[in-house]
Amino acid sequence: MKPFLIVTVLLLSVATLAQKTSNTDSSFKKILSLVVESYSTNFSNVKGELLNRDAQSAEYECLLHLPGTETGSIAEYISEGDSSWSWKNALYQADDFAEAKEHFRKIFLMVRSTNPMLGHSVLSLAASYKAPEENIPFSTIRFAIYPALGPYKNVVVDLSMEYKVAYWETSLQVYNTAEEEHALHGR
Repeated sequence: MKPFLIVTVLLLSVATLAQKTSNTDSSFKKILSLVVESYSTNFSNVKGELLNRDAQSAEYECLLHLPGTETGSIAEYISEGDSSWSWKNALYQADDFAEAKEHFRKIFLMVRSTNPMLGHSVLSLAASYKAPEENIPFSTIRFAIYPALGPYKNVVVDLSMEYKVAYWETSLQVYNTAEEEHALHGR
């Protein structure tokens, strides 16, 4: 009888942990989907309080919060009568590289299985995994959005892991790569 009780308690503990992980994963994917979907409206429905402004940019608080993270931010970059928008959220910090690398892999899997919507079209976030290396202080994986419809033609989701003085930080960013192309090839 005693072994049965121990096994039952152990199985219930594992099931509870799995459900919590599943709920966190589900919340993460739902909120990331809403952020990506909000790109098409310059994040207007998730843009909060103005945090900073200067002649070329403005930074706003993001009203959506990924589970277990601090508040993300939305930035507007203004140039010659045009503007571009981005969203960024720091996700995780760790002193230990192996711990940060494992968290990076878990976030990659959650991002890859996120499916935002554009009207009635389901979008996919596609990328190949490349593990960060401890001797390289910055790693990034760029997720392309498929199909790249309308406002998502040049939009990407970047998952990054960067060494910052005493810790590794993982972050996500949503932005339009057209500005990069213009900078590389001239306007």
